[in-house]
Amino acid sequence: MVSFSIAFLIADARIFGCDTTSYCETPHDYDYIYSVGIFKIRPFFLRYSFFQELFSCYFCLGIWVGPLAHLLMYYALGDRYWFFHDPTMNHWILGYTLASLTSASGCYLMNQLSFLMESKSDED
Repeated sequence: MVSFSIAFLIADARIFGCDTTSYCETPHDYDYIYSVGIFKIRPFFLRYSFFQELFSCYFCLGIWVGPLAHLLMYYALGDRYWFFHDPTMNHWILGYTLASLTSASGCYLMNQLSFLMESKSDED
């Protein structure tokens, strides 16, 4: 859930500007792109194709968000964190790898579930 929340903030939350889907559909509509959001950070990154592709794919974004979420949870919860480990290099590498894979899967599943719920509500 933490990873998906961070990924949603990066890719689609309107606070950082227009969402990635809207930007990719109308990249030349500057009035719309720069009128949405409080902190207009996302349009700066979306000018580059790398970030357009990264922000459009929740699985890909989840790979990068996983270690960040892992680090945040580790320092916020300490030994209460479910994936608490010894501070050795091997454990950190394993932790980041597992966090990346778990985050990518979770972000992808949550995004697909949101599309499913959205399409179901459109049918009704």
